[in-house]
Amino acid sequence: MQISLRVEDMIESQKNGLQKMTFSVLLVILGVLIYALSARVYFYLPFTPVPITGQTLVVFLLSPLYGRRLATVSIMSYIGLGIIGLPMFVGISGIHILFSPTFGYLIGMCVAACFMGEISSKGLLKDNFYSFNVLLCSTAVIYICGILWLGFFVGYSLQLILIGVVPFILGDSIKIFLAYGLLTPLKKVMYK
Repeated sequence: MQISLRVEDMIESQKNGLQKMTFSVLLVILGVLIYALSARVYFYLPFTPVPITGQTLVVFLLSPLYGRRLATVSIMSYIGLGIIGLPMFVGISGIHILFSPTFGYLIGMCVAACFMGEISSKGLLKDNFYSFNVLLCSTAVIYICGILWLGFFVGYSLQLILIGVVPFILGDSIKIFLAYGLLTPLKKVMYK
């Protein structure tokens, strides 16, 4: 008997539609909770309005396990709950997040979660080299969305890169290697 850690496979193994839906809803709730907890791991640098959080690591780990649909629904639900006023984000809550310098990074995490989930669903993360490059591309997506939005607040100049990307490279590199290290043994079970 083969065991798979891919959540999509677990959902498909459920017998009826109600079981599938219930399992999916519970997984989305779990994903939202994990994102909310990871947002509590943060610190600010004095020269940037964007905090360093644990959320990107969650994108890197949860998306391959959840697949495109559940990964995207989980992070969008997290953001949606924050927009309606639940304390999901660092230092801000409610609709104000839409008008904050950090909102672009949240959008980037949605795109990265969808991208990584889709790549995982197709089984393309089996290869270690490809897997590592997907983590790099996902980070680039988060940065691009983040600085495009941040530029509305600080202007589009070299300063944008200096406060919107450079301070995060070391931490995100650590998160990439950590995610890669954790996903490598999981892939043996995910893609049996």
